[in-house]
Amino acid sequence: CYGGVFTHTTSGKHYSVPVDHTAAATLFEELATNGDDKAARYLAHLYLNGYGVPESLSMAQELLKKAAEAGNREAAEDLQSLNEA
Repeated sequence: CYGGVFTHTTSGKHYSVPVDHTAAATLFEELATNGDDKAARYLAHLYLNGYGVPESLSMAQELLKKAAEAGNREAAEDLQSLNEA
């Protein structure tokens, strides 16, 4: 997760981290281009939902395929689910 509400494990204090989908997409794209399969999967989910990037099923599928071929099990499962839908 790159944004949301977190609880400090010792103090129990809550912290909020704002979500910036556009910045996340930029970072994930750079990482995915350099072979990071987790970033490719995260970027695929942004494309599926149109968060920070234009919504694109084909781009999401391409990224998930790339991540799955790199050995990312979750990406393979996501891709299978998309293909079954």
